[in-house]
Amino acid sequence: MISASDILNAKILVVDDQAMSARILAEMLREAGYTQVTQTTDPFQVCALHREHDYTLILLDLEMPGMNGFQVMKALNAVERQGYTPILAVTAEPAFKLHALKAGAKDFISKPFDVDEALMRIRNMLEIRLLHEDARSAATTLEILAQQDPLTGLANRRLLSKRISAAVANARRTKSAMALIYLDLDGFKAVNDNFGHGMGDALLVLVARRLESVVREEDTVARV
Repeated sequence: MISASDILNAKILVVDDQAMSARILAEMLREAGYTQVTQTTDPFQVCALHREHDYTLILLDLEMPGMNGFQVMKALNAVERQGYTPILAVTAEPAFKLHALKAGAKDFISKPFDVDEALMRIRNMLEIRLLHEDARSAATTLEILAQQDPLTGLANRRLLSKRISAAVANARRTKSAMALIYLDLDGFKAVNDNFGHGMGDALLVLVARRLESVVREEDTVARV
């Protein structure tokens, strides 16, 4: 669930070659409660700034000398790590709006802008972006969980099968050897029977950590 605090603490970059315009837009955001607002008048800095700070939203003026907003969007699309470039185009030219959306902008603000409308569009964009990030995070978590033993955090049978297939294929390709070691814990049932399953679980976790500490980084330890 995205909270009002999440939205107000999102990282925002304002890009406008006119220092006064950039300052007005940035101040409008700060007065509305946004806490992490950055501004730049240099379109050539935008990609580097986004790589460093991973902005939740970029308010991008389309008409700038040297490098216009469309060129900036093209460059941002190439460096965006999450496949969702968070651009809200700012323009006084009505004909640019459709072109901006086709170029990758998710929405636009018209100049001169209505403050209430601009703030609502910005808020909506931020909420959508944060929901997108949450969905990606949840999908990544589910993928990790689907390949991990929930108790020990080791690879499970599914991931082990993939790793074995890859190791066999690599051994065939390089005409080298691979090894698979299967271990069992003698007397483990007695631990559960005499001390309870909680102690048995603790023992499994301890064994997992010890095995991980003595294998190479490229090796796989799994619980099957």
